[in-house]
Amino acid sequence: MSNNNQSESLISPVKTVVMTVQNLNETRLFFEKGIGLKCIAEKETNVEEIGRIWGVEKGNFRVARFVRTDEKDFGCVDLVENNQAEKSIRNGNRPFDYGIFTLNFRTNNLEKAITILTELGAKTVSKPMTYNVGKPLHEVMFELPSGERLTILQLGEANEDLPVFSEPVATFGLISPSMKNSLRFYQDAFGMNLAMTFQHTGSPFNELLGISDEMSMGFAALNSGNNWMGKVELLELKITNQTPENTSEKADFFHRGYSFLTFLTKDIEQVKESCLENGAEIIVEPIEFNRPFHENKRAMVVRSPGGEYLEIIEGIFSNN
Repeated sequence: MSNNNQSESLISPVKTVVMTVQNLNETRLFFEKGIGLKCIAEKETNVEEIGRIWGVEKGNFRVARFVRTDEKDFGCVDLVENNQAEKSIRNGNRPFDYGIFTLNFRTNNLEKAITILTELGAKTVSKPMTYNVGKPLHEVMFELPSGERLTILQLGEANEDLPVFSEPVATFGLISPSMKNSLRFYQDAFGMNLAMTFQHTGSPFNELLGISDEMSMGFAALNSGNNWMGKVELLELKITNQTPENTSEKADFFHRGYSFLTFLTKDIEQVKESCLENGAEIIVEPIEFNRPFHENKRAMVVRSPGGEYLEIIEGIFSNN
């Protein structure tokens, strides 16, 4: 089920996902040679510059930004190297733990994409799945050697005339402990638009996610304005006799994995007020800081009702 009513969003599409890695040179291979993103800049930073906003007390960090075409892209990836980051956020990447779960990339040729990523050392979580969403959708999930997941999707038939990958991150997948609460937050606090929602049990998503046949799944996708890159995807999994873990509590710079999503806003005070009205916690109040690729900007960090950490940066953007 989809919703075509477009409202004015208080925030941009997802600008970047911030991912902590132990070795930047090794991890970047998957985003450059595998996905075909390009690194537009690499910078070093320390706690004097980003300590308050990122919640770190010591260390020096390398930060690299990976985009599809240029720095104005939404759906980018920021890799932050901390050689002290030894433990993974997730315990075996159990899909029923909640927090940031996967990055979803569209491909023009799934078979070639599988070959490229496998040769770089990524492993498929399941065999490729095909199902109908008006036209055939082919999908497979990969796990990187670092433990993080990428979902690769091909809509319709393969196109040999196009590059294997030609878009930035299409969707950022979050596992939510409560679809109702998460939807209310992203729609009411941020003004995002509900693009699609459905419920499902069993095949093919049980195999794709590695969950039991009896586990039911709630799905929703939200976009900001008319921009279809950098969407938020919510999954709620009903679990029997399992206690989910809040992986967002480990999303710091001493654990490998997805740390937070970054959004832009034209009015950070308005977003702060809206977040508080809709059950979010302000982890870092709006402050001016120097963060690589967003120098001398006001920013804050928010913990949503679903547990994930969100970095909100004041800046100019377009939702079209």
